[in-house]
Amino acid sequence: MKDACFHLPRLFEFYEFYKIFLSFFYEYRECFYDWVKISSIYGAPRDCLWGGGRVGFGEDNEEDVLALLEHYGISRWLTFSN
Repeated sequence: MKDACFHLPRLFEFYEFYKIFLSFFYEYRECFYDWVKISSIYGAPRDCLWGGGRVGFGEDNEEDVLALLEHYGISRWLTFSN
């Protein structure tokens, strides 16, 4: 069976949620199907000039956010438009 790879949104806005969720996701893998994978999490930092009109509300330090994803080996994508 092939893996279902998920790309989750709002990297910076949902940092507190992702801290809890990723910890649970990797510690209790038996609660999730084996074929479910988190491939990446994407978003733009707060007050980003190239945010394309999106309003970011994440007030967490960008370095903390990226360190969390590095800890779990998840790709991160910065999203820009316009």
